Amino acid sequence: MTAPRGPPPVLYVPTAGGRANRETALDMRETKDGRLALLVYKAPDRLVACCGDAQPSTLKPTQAGVR
Repeated sequence: MTAPRGPPPVLYVPTAGGRANRETALDMRETKDGRLALLVYKAPDRLVACCGDAQPSTLKPTQAGVR
């Protein structure tokens, strides 16, 4: 099994649902020790496996995807 090279071209980011004023609210999660974390996934099937198929999300390009 070979390790992936570099970041993926896009990331799938869970959102908090509806949009207001064309802004997207990201879905921040609280960790067990009380810190906030932003979960991101490099494939849509991983987002669904972790957050469920009803989880709204957005697609964000990485620097690798902007070339």
